[in-house]
Amino acid sequence: MDVKEQRRPLEPGDAAPDFVLPAAHGDGTVSLAEHRSKGPVLLAILRGLYCAFCRRQVALVGLTAAALRDLSVQTLVVVASPPERARLYFRYRPPGSPVGADPDLKVHHAYGIPQSPVTPDLREAVESNYARLARQMGFELPEGSARETFHKADGFDLTENDRADRARHQAQFVGHFLMDRSGIVRWVDIECARDGVPGLYRFPTTEQIVTAARALA
Repeated sequence: MDVKEQRRPLEPGDAAPDFVLPAAHGDGTVSLAEHRSKGPVLLAILRGLYCAFCRRQVALVGLTAAALRDLSVQTLVVVASPPERARLYFRYRPPGSPVGADPDLKVHHAYGIPQSPVTPDLREAVESNYARLARQMGFELPEGSARETFHKADGFDLTENDRADRARHQAQFVGHFLMDRSGIVRWVDIECARDGVPGLYRFPTTEQIVTAARALA
């Protein structure tokens, strides 16, 4: 499957594209401009909920939101899942931060987040990273079933539509962008942007996000 032509990833000093998406955490929509009207914004653009690492990152951003509010920074998450699917998931696992649904990856492409075909090396890297996280969390891991272990642990029933979205999105990476109230990007963390496949699933920590927000303040 071909992937779309890559745009240059946004860098500090670039203007962040505005967007409006269906809300994934409830009814209605989410708007970047509305969030920026309240102050600087941390925007986390993630894969679909079929990605266990991204489910955990949604939770981490939600936990980080309180510390960011103390710095007058808003938080907004985008997940590449259909709104109905995401609303069902978040009904039982409130995200702690507003979430928009973008199954067609429009925001990912607008922000230039890299995407590539799935290769044998990348498949091996995916399984290796799931296995690494499983060991860190003390999961018993039958050989070759790392991803399924996490879906079971999370109570996430992977559907055929989830599998179809994962195949359609190919190797879609993620990005975190901190922008000021005027919409100018001030800090960027893009998965694999510097290190290639070895950087897969290495997202910014709460400490890194809060440090960047303090520098902006």
